[in-house]
Amino acid sequence: MTDVNSVRRETRPLLNPTQVAGLYGLHKSLGRDFSAALTDLLRSRVDVKSPTLDQVAYASFLAKIDQPACIAIVRLAPLDAEAAVHVSPSLLYPMLDRLLGGRDTNVAVDRSFTEIELRLVRKIFDAMLRQWCAVLLPAVAVEPTILGIENDPGLAQIASTYEPVVRLRLEAAIGASRGAVQMCIPCAALAKHIESFAPTDRELAAASPLGDTPSVDVVVTIAETRLPASQLSALQLGDVIVTDTAAYTPATIEIDQLRRLRGRVGRIDGHRAVRIEKV
Repeated sequence: MTDVNSVRRETRPLLNPTQVAGLYGLHKSLGRDFSAALTDLLRSRVDVKSPTLDQVAYASFLAKIDQPACIAIVRLAPLDAEAAVHVSPSLLYPMLDRLLGGRDTNVAVDRSFTEIELRLVRKIFDAMLRQWCAVLLPAVAVEPTILGIENDPGLAQIASTYEPVVRLRLEAAIGASRGAVQMCIPCAALAKHIESFAPTDRELAAASPLGDTPSVDVVVTIAETRLPASQLSALQLGDVIVTDTAAYTPATIEIDQLRRLRGRVGRIDGHRAVRIEKV
């Protein structure tokens, strides 16, 4: 397994902070653009938040991909580069359900796509790619072409393991379903056109710490256990796994894979929640 922390140490960003701020300024409205395009396509309200943007090794981007994956490999002309776009299954399947005339967002996400669904998946990606390419490089008319859809992150090789990429992440919701859209493009492809997105003073101010702050991953672990491989292979729908963790044991809260807190799991307004009890 790739050590994400070691990848971060070995990767040198190709874009300086001023250039990253300018690039973020160009993408700040992308959440609103995605929301409008997807709402129009699905005929159902889709809420998309403003993006976070950073530079990471390509392996770090892949490490954050949900399983099963749905990654579009996209050629961006005339940049002579490929990009990767991933939509969380928890978001993508409800979108497909809406396109097929359904209204229930609680749909199964542990199955393969049918041929009809794959064509609809491309329509969803196309709607987002048109919006992304419109703001990516204002001085360059970028044309996206979907080369393929991959379910295995290991097959989505648009860059080498340690090559720095610009990563965008947008949180989205359709009905009660929530997920993320994640996109990346090699920094080298943007560096050739760096002058086309030099930031304005307003964009620099918007990207400063006083503006929008980046999000971090929060993982809540209720219990852990170990099972023999033979038992795992025999599991069936409806089976119950009993752990060694007592029911009253506080949950463990990890923030960005580093800080650990303790808390109690509950529910607020129909959503899972956790109350911090020990720092």
